[in-house]
Amino acid sequence: MLAVFQAIEGAGAQGAQVETMAKGLGAPPHVIERIAMWLLKYDFIRRI
Repeated sequence: MLAVFQAIEGAGAQGAQVETMAKGLGAPPHVIERIAMWLLKYDFIRRI
């Protein structure tokens, strides 16, 4: 979860892509999406 958060924060204003994070973190895309949804739900990240 922390790695996904850091990847999203590191992407900055350009945004992060699920496929890119999945490859970089070695996790399935659906896992990255679920973590991102959780981070959005609890306001750790924001959709621009």
